[in-house]
Amino acid sequence: MTIVCPAGIDVTHYLRRVQRRLGGDQQGFSLIELLVVILVAGVMMAAILGLLLGGIRVFASEGVRMQNQDDVRLGMNQITRYVRAATSSADHQATWSNAIVAAGPQSLEFYCDIDGSPPAEKVRYYLHGTDLRMQTATPYWRNSPPGWVYPAYSENGIVIQQAVRNEGAPVFSYLRHRNGALETFTPTTADDRRQIVAVDVTLRVNEAPQIAGDIVLSTRVQLRQRYEGGLK
Repeated sequence: MTIVCPAGIDVTHYLRRVQRRLGGDQQGFSLIELLVVILVAGVMMAAILGLLLGGIRVFASEGVRMQNQDDVRLGMNQITRYVRAATSSADHQATWSNAIVAAGPQSLEFYCDIDGSPPAEKVRYYLHGTDLRMQTATPYWRNSPPGWVYPAYSENGIVIQQAVRNEGAPVFSYLRHRNGALETFTPTTADDRRQIVAVDVTLRVNEAPQIAGDIVLSTRVQLRQRYEGGLK
């Protein structure tokens, strides 16, 4: 006689009935009994596998989020430190600062005393695809005619690699004083760049967007050497 497992029957009770039949006159399982056992085992394995995969996804997502946070904080700390210390170039003689060389939405070039000893280096941060890169140029003294000369950039340093997701959104925004308040504006000339008193920096970082969400960090950096007469 074939035992069929109807819907709603306790699986444990059913398996015990099947096991008891091994000691009876009939030999082996019927095809339906084998199919039911395979189905039950498949459902159980699928549930266990689902739990394991869910745990792996959560673990991977948290790992990516932690790495994203580390990347964006380290990158932001470096940019903030150097932009805040922006200063006049080595050969600058005027009373106003020429600290900002070029100011674009995804590129910022300025002079900064990186190593703590004059003269100031020239620094450039720029977005290249999903990399945030940094270039530096150290000036040298030229005897004829006498003066400091900044060479072309020769090396690219990686601040954040293959993780910046700003795409068309600006990394750098610029502010000036207007009518007693700060306003965001687009500097296009040397005179405009002399008006910059602060820089907003916004980074959207994600090393694995298919696993975790983006980490976004923004900060406002006040330029120290901006006004006529030097530091104020």
